[in-house]
Amino acid sequence: MDTTETLSPDTVIPPLTFAHYADEEQEGDAIATQIRALRDAGVPGASIAVLVRTNRQTRALESAFARAGFTFRIIGSPSFWARYQTQALTAYLRVIAGKADEKVLTTALSTPARFLGSAVARQAAAASPSDPFFGLKAARISRRQQANMDAFMALIRKYRTMVGNTPVIQIVREIAEESGVAAWLRDQAGEDSETPETNGDGSVSVVEDVALAGAQFGDDLGAFVEWFAAQEAITAKASDLRGENTDDAVTILSVHRSKGLEWPVVFVAGMSEGLMPHALAETPEDVEEERRMAYVAMTRAEDALFVSSTSTYAGKPAGISPFVMEAGLLSEDEVEVVEF
Repeated sequence: MDTTETLSPDTVIPPLTFAHYADEEQEGDAIATQIRALRDAGVPGASIAVLVRTNRQTRALESAFARAGFTFRIIGSPSFWARYQTQALTAYLRVIAGKADEKVLTTALSTPARFLGSAVARQAAAASPSDPFFGLKAARISRRQQANMDAFMALIRKYRTMVGNTPVIQIVREIAEESGVAAWLRDQAGEDSETPETNGDGSVSVVEDVALAGAQFGDDLGAFVEWFAAQEAITAKASDLRGENTDDAVTILSVHRSKGLEWPVVFVAGMSEGLMPHALAETPEDVEEERRMAYVAMTRAEDALFVSSTSTYAGKPAGISPFVMEAGLLSEDEVEVVEF
């Protein structure tokens, strides 16, 4: 990565700032506001990096950055709403809300595997373009497939009766379990040791992230589906590196991927209990590895370092990481502590 970008001598940025926020949404908005101010002051986007412990942290950052209107790129991972794990779950929500197309129906039918897939979805979409679910009856399938088809259709009908009278957060959690998507996600967990996909207690982070995002919509599933569809669109546009602003994009990446790299301005998000050190770090050796990663993160900045933590993360208590104390971020005179 080219790190030749430097700050203007006229740019005044505190060399070290620590801030504590209520949750990851507030943290994301605050980081976006700070980056927007830096950009307006003439700091190039290529001079700024945001480091996270796990890929799941990018969801709140993506949404906040897209709203703030600056270009960004995510290294090593698609955006949250574009990840196949997320779309495996949101496909069911789209089908339940009557907002699915052939591609979405294919995802729902085939995750987890039911011996139903693109051919069945294609026939359904041809029979009922406005809502392919109703076209499933017209699909030509084998006797072996029929039982799976009947079970899938009964499942969707059940949840369609819940729309408008059941909180979205409940629908997300229950359809994830009953459809088999949660079990499928648990099977995916742990494949990337850098970014564990579970919360350390058996619950699946993707499910909880989607559920908590939907909580703000009450029982209006349709509004939630429209919202996350818009999120997919705006984050895809903001993180599209094919445009003219490719070289001026703010970089989001994991601490693991930042090793050996430096930027003039670095934000370290989620310096909280459960994230760094991670909830899965149980042995002294694990904690020491987490401590080493914290050191790596905080030494990527050439000129200015912003570190932040949250009181809660994914709806669970978090709090300030002990590594913040160990690094002296709460006691040295040059540190600004901002509490919200």
